[in-house]
Amino acid sequence: MQIFNLFIGTVASTMSIVVLVVVLMHYVYLDLKPELMRSIPKLWLTAIVFGALGAAGWFSAWARAREHRFKLLIEAGMAIVGGLSIALLVAIYR
Repeated sequence: MQIFNLFIGTVASTMSIVVLVVVLMHYVYLDLKPELMRSIPKLWLTAIVFGALGAAGWFSAWARAREHRFKLLIEAGMAIVGGLSIALLVAIYR
């Protein structure tokens, strides 16, 4: 479970950074292509969802490593955040 939490935290945090770089590139080229403005809110939401999932993964890994007394509750919260993240990403890009 520890490796899974670290994997989710790493991948989701990396994806959040990648999407934020894409948002930055959209802002740089906004004057050349005004139609890019339509995709910026979706990209911000995607970055926020991946950031929340990454934070939940890292927090869950921290709780497991420190043998926190609420580690099972925190890991259950990680599962809820994971499910909500998938649902939000499907809703955003539907």
